[in-house]
Amino acid sequence: MTNNELLLAISDMMDTKLRAELQPLRNEMKDFKDELRSEMQDFKDEMRSEMKDFKDEMRNEMKDFKGGMQSEMQDFKNVMQSGVRQIKLFQENIILPRLDTIESCYLDTYRRYRDNADRMEAVYEDVGIMKKVLAEHSRQLQKLA
Repeated sequence: MTNNELLLAISDMMDTKLRAELQPLRNEMKDFKDELRSEMQDFKDEMRSEMKDFKDEMRNEMKDFKGGMQSEMQDFKNVMQSGVRQIKLFQENIILPRLDTIESCYLDTYRRYRDNADRMEAVYEDVGIMKKVLAEHSRQLQKLA
């Protein structure tokens, strides 16, 4: 055998021996890889399940919150409507009749002044004349006294 043939034979022997010794390591690595994949898949599935449960829980809480808010808003709306109704009744039964009374008084007073405005001028003139007459009578009385 030639040196090349011997080297080839040694190389084949070493390859065979290495393959035999590496094969359990390869199998072990493959098993580890498969086990790791399986654990990762289990972890993913568990996380998906937890996320779904969390999502469902949040939906339920949001529905409960929404229902509570709608109930509170309805209560608030009812209170506001009741308050507005009371204000309207107060205006209708108390304020408007009083305003009508005040308006009536002012209109009556206005009409009296309007109807008697020309007579007031005459009263002013009469009072002026009476002042002059009184002043004249006072002078005459002082002369007599």
